[in-house]
Amino acid sequence: MEHATNDPRAGTLGTILVVDDDDGVRRVTRRTLERRGYLVVEAASGPEALDVASEFDGPIDLVIMDIMMPGMTGNQASYHLAEIRPGTPLLCVSGRPDASEVRFGVAARAAFLPKPFTPDQLASAVEKVLQGDTAP
Repeated sequence: MEHATNDPRAGTLGTILVVDDDDGVRRVTRRTLERRGYLVVEAASGPEALDVASEFDGPIDLVIMDIMMPGMTGNQASYHLAEIRPGTPLLCVSGRPDASEVRFGVAARAAFLPKPFTPDQLASAVEKVLQGDTAP
């Protein structure tokens, strides 16, 4: 006998937290990932990402983080996220791959995907990071 479930993760490939201050980028990223079977939660800033990571009931399998955000940068937020969700893989994205935050910050230790990216590039990077490869 089958039991109904209220688990929003049921039937998904995993949960991804998307953190970007650009609404359009978040929207396109969300659609791309949902079409490929992921559950997506969003945050528009570093502080909001920390709130979501603290309050989300269930595992977060991957964080996709814009590095260059106003206020708290992705680099700063990633250190706090590592305390809240230790071991969660990180995929950094940025339209400024030459920025020092990218070259010397957290992106130097995590997977990196330059913006703009295509849906296929995003999906490929996500799959690689989830399989343990930090060089998409």
